[in-house]
Amino acid sequence: MPLQYPVLFPYGEDEWHRGLHNLGTLRKKQKRCVVTMREFFAYRLQQQKDKRTNILEGGKILQELIVDAYGGIEEQRLRWARNNQRQLRADLYQGLCDVLQSGDTNTSSVGKKIILPSSFKGGPRYMLQNYQDAMAICSWAGVPDLFITFTCNPN
Repeated sequence: MPLQYPVLFPYGEDEWHRGLHNLGTLRKKQKRCVVTMREFFAYRLQQQKDKRTNILEGGKILQELIVDAYGGIEEQRLRWARNNQRQLRADLYQGLCDVLQSGDTNTSSVGKKIILPSSFKGGPRYMLQNYQDAMAICSWAGVPDLFITFTCNPN
C-alpha cells in the first residue's frame, strides 16, 4: 500500500503483512497474537486523538484505498474458506458421489467444489439464510408497512 499510495503514506509506514504481531497480545501470552488484515485496517481508519494521520485526509484516494483494502480482506477470507474445507465439513456435501450415483459418468465437468460457510457475506448460503430469517419475521410479526432508514455522522 505505501508504494501504491505514496500521498497517503509519505513516511513509508509499515503496512499489514502476513505474520504481523500485536505486541500487546505477545506480552499477555494470548492464544492468537497475529493481526488480521481486517483488524489492521479497522485500526488505521479510526480517528485517533493523540496523533494526526494523513490517511484520513486523503479524500477520493482514501476511498480507493478502502476499496483495495476490502478486496484484500475478501481475498483473505475466501482463501481461508478454500484452505479449511475440512473445518467447514465440506465432505458432507459429496457432490461427486451424487453425480456418479445419478448415472452421469462424465465427471470432467464437475470440478473441485469450494463450499463457502453460511457466515460468508455475499455467498448464496448467507443470502438464503437472511431471506429465510426475514420470512420468519414476516410470518411472526406480519407484513411490514414502513421502511425507515437512519444515517449517522460522528462529526
